[in-house]
Amino acid sequence: MVESDAAADAPGAQGEAGDVPADADMPLTRWIVRHRVHIFVFAAVFYLLAFNGEWRVGRDSSLYRGLAHSLATGKGYHFGAFSSRQIYPGLPVLLAGVEKVFGDRAWPAIIIVHLFSLGCLIVTYKLVRLRFPQWVAISITACTALNGWYLELTNEIRDDVPFLFGMLLALYGWERLRIAFGADTPAHFASQATRESSSADERASQATRVNENRELAAPLTILLIGLAIAALMRPTFWILAIAWALVCIWGLIAGPRRKFYAICLAILIVVWVVVMAVDPRVRGFNPLAGGYERDARASIADAGTRVRTNVPRMLSAELAYGFFGQKWIPGATEVINVAVILSSLLLLRRNPLWTLIILLTVAVTLLMTPVPRYYVMVLPLLALSWLMLVIEIARRVPPKHRELAILIGLIMLAAPNVARCIKVVSEQRTHERMVYGPKWKDVAEMSRRVSEIVPEGERVIGPWAPVMSYLSGREVVMSRDIIPRNKRPQIWPLHLEALHIRYAVFPAKLYDDAERQIRFLIDRGVIVPTVRVARVGEEWVLAEIKIVVPPSGKDWRNQPITQATMTHKTTPSGTTRPSNEALARRRKAQAAARRVIAARKAVAMAKQAKLARAERHAAAVRAAAKARRQRRLAPRTTQPTTTTTTTQPAATKTSYRGFDVGGFAGQSLAWRSDSICFSVNFREPRLIPWQRWPAASHCSLLASNPSQNGQVRHCNGRTS
Repeated sequence: MVESDAAADAPGAQGEAGDVPADADMPLTRWIVRHRVHIFVFAAVFYLLAFNGEWRVGRDSSLYRGLAHSLATGKGYHFGAFSSRQIYPGLPVLLAGVEKVFGDRAWPAIIIVHLFSLGCLIVTYKLVRLRFPQWVAISITACTALNGWYLELTNEIRDDVPFLFGMLLALYGWERLRIAFGADTPAHFASQATRESSSADERASQATRVNENRELAAPLTILLIGLAIAALMRPTFWILAIAWALVCIWGLIAGPRRKFYAICLAILIVVWVVVMAVDPRVRGFNPLAGGYERDARASIADAGTRVRTNVPRMLSAELAYGFFGQKWIPGATEVINVAVILSSLLLLRRNPLWTLIILLTVAVTLLMTPVPRYYVMVLPLLALSWLMLVIEIARRVPPKHRELAILIGLIMLAAPNVARCIKVVSEQRTHERMVYGPKWKDVAEMSRRVSEIVPEGERVIGPWAPVMSYLSGREVVMSRDIIPRNKRPQIWPLHLEALHIRYAVFPAKLYDDAERQIRFLIDRGVIVPTVRVARVGEEWVLAEIKIVVPPSGKDWRNQPITQATMTHKTTPSGTTRPSNEALARRRKAQAAARRVIAARKAVAMAKQAKLARAERHAAAVRAAAKARRQRRLAPRTTQPTTTTTTTQPAATKTSYRGFDVGGFAGQSLAWRSDSICFSVNFREPRLIPWQRWPAASHCSLLASNPSQNGQVRHCNGRTS
């Protein structure tokens, strides 16, 4: 009959030989159980203090957010060449859904990761509680929650914590299904006779069989969901799958309970086939075509060199950082790390699957690269194996020191991690790791400048490429994007030239962290700056570049290191750049010269405008004069050439009639208006005061007396 979780509280479960000391009911263990709420509240305080709802910037989180934004905006599963073939789709698809609902904000995604983290702690407690006493489950759950790396990953938008949740859920479903099939040792829940009688009763009762099928449904569902989540999140699923398959195959060979192992293996195969068939990183069903899978194959081919390099790193620092949060004194760190790894063998009797997962994780990190956060994905199992080692040591010390030995073991695991948790909280509260913090402000500012200067569609070579790509909205590439792995290094310059990349970020030392190949290309004169475009902070410089391909037959790797490397203090040619003060004076002088030129240009334009106005005025005057001349000449041109004055009737003459000179004497009559004097040299006596009287008398004299030669005199002038 299937036992419930509460059966683990039975005395047999807590007092089984070889798992915990015979006198496990000690003041320390009772205190842990009695104050379990206070312990969990103490751990929860760190999570409340560390939460700020802001993005904790990182390379991987940039890749996840970039892919999610691409999916949410309908651009497909693409965010640079590297992430599209490397990142498993689980977290990007989840973040895309969150972005669809809440927009491009960080806090909803961080809350999702916190929920996964809380789920990990709950499943850890329930998983350990199935096999161990309550104080052990409380201790393992609290040590997991207080781990500094676990707290840091909980506040990042990454897939480590979601994968851990899926793996723990799958292991919990495994244990529940194992209990349901009765694949446990007899001493766990009941005696052999009790189990046999229960089995006989179940076979005899159809109702009991129905209940058993119902009780199998829940473990199978939990197992299936857990495996699916783990398979969609990280390549670490391969470690879980290999360990899972090995245990199932051994169970099918050795027995008993072959049905249990067959079901577990079948579920694993179904989940693996479905996930690999819909994997967007590859086309079709090609499980080994992803980026991580190709990296693993390359690492296996160079296993000897990698293991010799990674073993000292892992034992001297990385495992201690990931598990304890700090290093110990030299020499002690290596010994303690070896003890942690070997302690996983103590879980072999409980569940060989747990031991295999720990050992395979250590082996994979030795082949690939040892990183502290990789060990967080087996943290609860490592903590359990460490506590089992502490208990084994406590069983071999005098009884009066047994409790002290257990306490020291728990403090060794918890105290350094609490110190690291305080550091994480400090970073979160001071916003040190945020996008505008001291570490990332130059990256963020350069990303802003790239978005302003670089046209869309252009690519930029830059450090922290995923972060700059997400912040700038431009394709900032790294070495994995532009350096082909399947081509010889001799033809890398030709490949780079074919990519037509126009921009890069300098100086070369910015690529020391993870882009050493790009720095090598810069130092050897393959990537050469030509024009300085922008500067950010104290070091970052954006420049246009050219790719220099060496002559045929010459290996660029043998070229001398370029000494004239561009920095914020040099020009693209490598010469010393003037100081900021000199540049400021130069810019000031250039501005003054531009102002003088502008003033001269304004004066010249004003003078030209004045001349134009004068020319227009002169033209207008000439046009007016011409019009006046035309108006004056118009009557003469229209007047008849000859006029007959004698035939004009006197009665119709409207002009002023002059004196009739000699009309009765037989001489011709003349109108005064016909006189030349009248029209040309006419003088009105009344208008000339000093000539008024003489002119009047002279006029009368001339009008009354004709001249001696018979000519008529008119007015005050002569006709002759």
